[in-house]
Amino acid sequence: MIASLTYVLGKETVSATSLYIAYDGTDLKTHEMDVKVLAPALLAFSDIFEEANTILNGDRAKAHVNMRWSFKTGSFGFELSVTQPLLQSILDLGKSTVTSAAALLKILGFTASAVTKGLINVLKWIGGRKIEKVSVDRKNVTLYIDKEHIEIEAQVFTLLQNERIRKAIDDAIAKPLTCDCIDTVCFTDSQPDPARIIIIEKQEANSFRSNPFNPKKTGTSDYEINLKISSVIFQENNKCRFSYGSNTNFYANITDEDFLRRIDNGLEVFDQGDEIKARIHERFTTNSN
Repeated sequence: MIASLTYVLGKETVSATSLYIAYDGTDLKTHEMDVKVLAPALLAFSDIFEEANTILNGDRAKAHVNMRWSFKTGSFGFELSVTQPLLQSILDLGKSTVTSAAALLKILGFTASAVTKGLINVLKWIGGRKIEKVSVDRKNVTLYIDKEHIEIEAQVFTLLQNERIRKAIDDAIAKPLTCDCIDTVCFTDSQPDPARIIIIEKQEANSFRSNPFNPKKTGTSDYEINLKISSVIFQENNKCRFSYGSNTNFYANITDEDFLRRIDNGLEVFDQGDEIKARIHERFTTNSN
């Protein structure tokens, strides 16, 4: 059984979990795989977890991904260990609301869950089709394609829009499946339980391509996220430049009057690169290209 856990190491609390991955195919009986396919896939898995962690946790927790081999007949398999060292100083300040390593697996969709529709599940549902409309209401997001729709959590939708994550999923799943020697890619967080194994077939490879994401979006959204301050120069109407992840930057209005008052009185001091936990109200209407 592969389990998630939290333990204390020195002055750090560590959140850790594991994911078993196997590339299956008739030509993999010798447990050999082309390094030109394997190397980009391994780096891609690391990018997926690191970028998702950065988006959801900011600087509150760093994700580290390690690998060890795990073979079975007719496949090339390995286990990824995802760990997050959490400084005790952060926990002592009451900032312990960190998306854990195990929660990252669930949000990304690498664990079979009847409750949460993770990113992998959503990409399977999309199936390479063009999303026609996105409706955001509070913490949930609804995607529309043809006469179908699916409701997902806002965190999953945030990862779905991230170009680096979609590119990494392409390298880790779609591209290996185009190789003649690979028929399926399998994931599980619990090896002995077949019901918890996620299987992606060769014919599903197109679902995980890094296609442009430009749907029509309408609605409002209220959510909390950790934002890094990219610029401390306040613009008109108390706008400040923020960023999250590795490639998302935007200006936003700060409407917390008490917070602004503390800044004016010198009770709150921050600089470029600092991070704040913000409650965001987003209202939008965009048209697809």
